[in-house]
Amino acid sequence: MSGIDILWRYNELDSRRNRLTYTGAYCLYKPLAQLALGLKVSGRENIPSEGAVLVASNHRSLLDSLTLPLAVRDRALLMVARDDYSSNPFIQWFFKHTGVIQIKRHGFSGDNYRAVDRPMAEGKAVGIFSEETRGDKNLRKSDPRPNLGPFKPGVASFARRHNAPTVPAAISGQDNPLKRGQRRAARVAFGEPMEPPAGGSKSKTIFLDELRRRIDNLYLESSAVVLPDEPVNEMLAGSDPNFVILSPGLKDVAVRALLADEPSRAELAEALDQALVDREIELATISAIAKSVDKLSDEEGPAADFMAEYRRLVD
Repeated sequence: MSGIDILWRYNELDSRRNRLTYTGAYCLYKPLAQLALGLKVSGRENIPSEGAVLVASNHRSLLDSLTLPLAVRDRALLMVARDDYSSNPFIQWFFKHTGVIQIKRHGFSGDNYRAVDRPMAEGKAVGIFSEETRGDKNLRKSDPRPNLGPFKPGVASFARRHNAPTVPAAISGQDNPLKRGQRRAARVAFGEPMEPPAGGSKSKTIFLDELRRRIDNLYLESSAVVLPDEPVNEMLAGSDPNFVILSPGLKDVAVRALLADEPSRAELAEALDQALVDREIELATISAIAKSVDKLSDEEGPAADFMAEYRRLVD
């Protein structure tokens, strides 16, 4: 796609300066996203080529606000962002000239609705994070599964007010781009458009539940990051219901083992030994962790070997 083609595709933006700024950001970020993050996009054909549309995505990384518009590619995507994101003059200039719609973080008002209503009424594409936040930082860093938070009603309200389709989108692989097992694993997947909800709070709730289900499925289907088959706590807990309150050090070691960024068996055994001394864990849980490590380990060694090493250290 040539620069002229890109400028023409972004004619939904209000001025030539805005189109040049958006195009420049696209051309600068594209090679970084593809080479450094390994970005791959699927389902782009689900985005309508014209008319008002909401692209509703999950939100895990600061890079999402750049990656989602890049993934859309063929239309300018006007992202909704909180007005306290940054007070930096350059960031504010960039937001202004790339069509970012800034709304207040607290005290959602009629002004916020009007800020989104204007581009929607003009038939533009608007990007919105359904959760309106990136959620728990520690959880994002330790567990690469969707872990979607509560969906806010804004996306349902705007879809209904403008009778606009909503395209679900899932972004993954940008939480820990330098970590083994998550390098060059950025993915964006777009699903089939959803019809706007009918009137009434019940209809909006059904709409948001379906949107959540679709984004969750898109994430799981498209993610290139190694994902545990079961929730970490459940997989490691075995017969010990107290695993969820284990020390952060042990939890970090266990989670890294599960995500195939495996610590040495001696390191894991020492962490488990300390947890046992602190009366934080049962022997059954240690066995469950040993089997989990074997499940994702490149060595594919028997769990019995690990248990033998553990008992040797304990003795």
